[in-house]
Amino acid sequence: MNVSGGSFDARGDQIVTAALATLNADPGASMAEIAEAAGVGRATLHRRFATRDDLVLEIGHRSLGRWEATLRASGVLELTGAEGAPGGAGDEAALGGAGVV
Repeated sequence: MNVSGGSFDARGDQIVTAALATLNADPGASMAEIAEAAGVGRATLHRRFATRDDLVLEIGHRSLGRWEATLRASGVLELTGAEGAPGGAGDEAALGGAGVV
């Protein structure tokens, strides 16, 4: 199980991508529905994500990572003076002080 935003193999990426699409369409979708959408069995899904919360957390980590990469690529962090170590006080201030970095 990986909830740290780290990398996955192709199957893990397939599961997370399908979960994101499925949960966007139906936020109440079950793990069985997510497994079906990903083209894997429930056992495979649960080997990678013990709980639905673990899966949603991984989706969140990936989304925040993409958001940060977009901010860096667009130069927003340089414009605000928040360029530096990820998760530093400057990044939090640049992102509205929401404490999400």
